[in-house]
Amino acid sequence: MAHYAELDDNNTVIRISKIDDFFEMDEFGETDEYRGILHLKSLHGENTNWRKTSYNGNIRGHYACIGDTYSPELDAFIHQSPYPSWVLDEHNEWQAPVPKPESVGNLHWEWNEETKQWEEEVQ
Repeated sequence: MAHYAELDDNNTVIRISKIDDFFEMDEFGETDEYRGILHLKSLHGENTNWRKTSYNGNIRGHYACIGDTYSPELDAFIHQSPYPSWVLDEHNEWQAPVPKPESVGNLHWEWNEETKQWEEEVQ
């Protein structure tokens, strides 16, 4: 099965759709993303916008989730930021503005967006 993300006009993922690999195959048995997109457009409308995604992250960084953003510049899906203060690193992973302290033993940390600091997790 192949997985595709439908994008709105702002490149936000609004739907994930699965299609049989058959719909991507060319006459030589090779997969062709464009064929998969044409098939999805035939099902959901010519004005829909699709990008292939994969569970194992082989293409476009991450498996797309509803609400994620597709970056044409990076040709990658970017997950939603967990907190407004976090920024993307060079691997398109969200990072806190303050490095997370090491967890030792039963001590764990949770992010406090109000103080922009890591705090001991209450268990």
